[in-house]
Amino acid sequence: MTAIYGDNFIVSACSSFALIWRNLARVAALSAVSGIILKVGVMCTAILSTGIAALVCMANPYLKTSLSSMWLPLIAVFVISYTMAKIFFGVVDAAIDTIFLCFLIDSEANRGEMFASKSLQALVGEHAEASQSLANDRKVLKAKGQDSTSEHLLRK
Repeated sequence: MTAIYGDNFIVSACSSFALIWRNLARVAALSAVSGIILKVGVMCTAILSTGIAALVCMANPYLKTSLSSMWLPLIAVFVISYTMAKIFFGVVDAAIDTIFLCFLIDSEANRGEMFASKSLQALVGEHAEASQSLANDRKVLKAKGQDSTSEHLLRK
């Protein structure tokens, strides 16, 4: 928000929070799917790296005879590869969030003709009704004086 509109940090943080709150169903769907995919990616990367290291240790005759046990080097490879994958996928997660925030700004600013690609619009548009329903429920609860962050919205 700061880069797009040039506002200071506090104003941008409040604006982005309000934007995310208005599109809560979309954000929840994206967070759930991307969270699962990123966790699977981190684990697959760490396991695959450890498996390759195990194959190298078993195939190398010098390592095969000089190592009394392969467990310590394999644990070290797993920890290092897990840490590196976690850092890399953390950057990917930040990029996903940034692109999605830009998409939300585009969808609100350009209601008639969005600049996002048609495939991205179609993918996100699948959950437009749920997002609108959630926003309407929030407005009704706010009008009644109830807290809009309560369990009423989360049950839907």
